[in-house]
Amino acid sequence: MYYYLEDSSGEMTIADVRSPELAGQFQLARRDSINLGFTDSVLWLRIDVRRLGQPGRDGMLTLDYPLLDRIEVYDGSTEDLEPMLRLGDRQPFEQRVVPHRYFAVPLPREGFYWNRIYLRIESESSLQVRPGLTSGRDLMLSSIREEFLFGLAYGVMILMAIYNLFLFFQLRDRTYLLYVGSTVSGVLFMMCLNGHAFRYLWPGMPDLANRANPLLVSLWLLATAGFARCFLEPSRRSRAVAVVVDGLIVLGLISAVFALVASYRPAMMFSSGAATLNAVILLVCGAVMWLCGQRVARFFTLAWIGLGLGTFSLSVSRFGWMPDNGFTHHSALVGGVLEILFLSLALSDKYRLLQVELAGYSRNLESMVDQRTRQLAEANETLQQLAITDVLTGLANRRHFEETLEREVKRHRRLGSPLSLAIVDIDHFKEFNDRHGHQHGDACLRQVAEAIGKVARRPSDLIARYGGEEFAVLLPDTDRRGAARIGEGIRRAVGDLELPCRVPDDPRAVTVSVGLTTWSPDEVTEGDELVAAADRALYEAKRAGRDRVVVD
Repeated sequence: MYYYLEDSSGEMTIADVRSPELAGQFQLARRDSINLGFTDSVLWLRIDVRRLGQPGRDGMLTLDYPLLDRIEVYDGSTEDLEPMLRLGDRQPFEQRVVPHRYFAVPLPREGFYWNRIYLRIESESSLQVRPGLTSGRDLMLSSIREEFLFGLAYGVMILMAIYNLFLFFQLRDRTYLLYVGSTVSGVLFMMCLNGHAFRYLWPGMPDLANRANPLLVSLWLLATAGFARCFLEPSRRSRAVAVVVDGLIVLGLISAVFALVASYRPAMMFSSGAATLNAVILLVCGAVMWLCGQRVARFFTLAWIGLGLGTFSLSVSRFGWMPDNGFTHHSALVGGVLEILFLSLALSDKYRLLQVELAGYSRNLESMVDQRTRQLAEANETLQQLAITDVLTGLANRRHFEETLEREVKRHRRLGSPLSLAIVDIDHFKEFNDRHGHQHGDACLRQVAEAIGKVARRPSDLIARYGGEEFAVLLPDTDRRGAARIGEGIRRAVGDLELPCRVPDDPRAVTVSVGLTTWSPDEVTEGDELVAAADRALYEAKRAGRDRVVVD
């Protein structure tokens, strides 16, 4: 049981509150805690302490909100106007009589007694107190349990941050880095809120301890908004959501700058309000993206339901709109742990979905590559065929003929079989071209090539356009007699073609001269010699009057 008095002027002294005029203005506290929110008032507490315990055991008066700036403790049983103890987070941690994360006032070591204690409390932070009476032993036991739970919560958050930092270094995805930033800033703020940062991180720097609170909230706001932008990718599905998230990023930047330049109270009020707004808006954005078909938004939304409730409860309790109780006191920590776990699940789910999507892309890409490979192979085969084909006649060109001739010479030398070659030349083709024109000349070449193909039609035979009006016919495994028969067949087939006369006084069709040679294996040396022999035979056919076959 305790009484409280709100001093809106902030000028009352211990003598004033002890006076009979003000003693009656103290009100009985109907709840375990008092929450005035952000206020300039000074709160006076009057606590009547009855010692219940064994003589010699320490009694403790506790105030479990670590962010109170100034606390003065007066012994009501004396007329002393000076406080018997000064506490608060504006003093270095080492000056505390009891080295605890929140404030503990040791009571005198006497037996059973009644005593009255006054406390004067003021703070730029939210002014909320929950006084408690306990023994030193009970305080130690409860602290052990609390520190274990806090350590467990902090450990989970820090381990998740380290794990995702490794993922960032491996994947180079800034979404993981923003997750780490939101987790680290969140856990540091929780440590500030619960007094652990001031005790373990910067115990000798009270100014930094106060400045860190609004700055860490602002950094958390900035990191979570950036994470939402990278994770949800709202610009792909909802332009409105993208604009809202970008606005939250700007709000986080403004809050961070304000936390650096403004005094504690306005900076903390602004950052707390911004954090509440951020929690509500990101929850709505996650739900909208989920409804828009963004599957990864489901765990994001669940994360912000937990964190949003915790942050909202904590923020409104700081403004005095909700009572400060066990739920609101630790709601941000519970919500933060839930958020980190669900966001980690969200990242894993997104990575899994990306793997499925990439696997689909990979299969499609493999199919496209296979199709493209086949097309390239077909195109390459076509190019190779074009490279060895005469465009006009469709026969093999001279290059292909020479390559094939070299291979056949080596093969026939190895196998011991005969090899024949015929060179076919169209008689008087120049006069034909001059009289009838190149178009008719080209048609003549094509028809002569077709006629030769009808005679030398074995798969192993090769017909090539050797020169302007010359054709080479390579006849593997063909002796002299067989080659002569084929040569004569070619001459007759061309003579039977219905083509314009080559000269006005000759009514016959176009004719050809054929030079033929056959070499046995022991005679064949190089392909050039075989061509030279066939060429000599062709010359003899021309000299003998044309339209004939001469065998060398």
